[in-house]
Amino acid sequence: MAFYTDTSSQQIPDKGYRSGLAIRHRRKGTDCRAGRAVRTTFRLRYPSWSRDVQVRVNGKRVKVRQQPGSYIAIEREWKDGDRIEATYPMHLTLESAPDNPHRAALLYGPVVLAGALGTEGMLPPAPDSDPSKYNDYYTYDYHIPEGLPTGLKWDAGHPENSVQRISEDGLRFRTADGVTVLPLYDVHRQRYVVYWDIKE
Repeated sequence: MAFYTDTSSQQIPDKGYRSGLAIRHRRKGTDCRAGRAVRTTFRLRYPSWSRDVQVRVNGKRVKVRQQPGSYIAIEREWKDGDRIEATYPMHLTLESAPDNPHRAALLYGPVVLAGALGTEGMLPPAPDSDPSKYNDYYTYDYHIPEGLPTGLKWDAGHPENSVQRISEDGLRFRTADGVTVLPLYDVHRQRYVVYWDIKE
């Protein structure tokens, strides 16, 4: 599986065919460039984290076999300027630890989320190590408070009752216990929880 963050292009010289890929949040658009009409099968990844994927070719919806974790095959004669658009809805899901089904990470689509737990009790030089001490991070006492909220009440039938989205223009959520949840890559210089103790 390839991962593209912005734009990319692919060429098939023997068929005089080229495709260009442009990705936007929740939407992927592919433009076809062909020196002549060519019949081939274009395959789009159907990621396991999505469902009810919609695909359009030149603005018209095409039938999609709804099978997450597979590929969407579109066979036709492609002409210069043809355009494919795919919409991948994202949802809240849990990814359980291999050795403990009651401990799991929370994801929104492919994005791993983390609960922000703040900086209570963190004393300097935390969250940094002391550069004057060799391997300081192995011996430093991080003064972890008792009772950090690492539990997550989870309603599998209605995840939105367990974790509510609180920002429409960004990935910000809040658990039923009031913990702010955001993408792991956005959590800095504070404690956080990724693997939650699930309470169903």
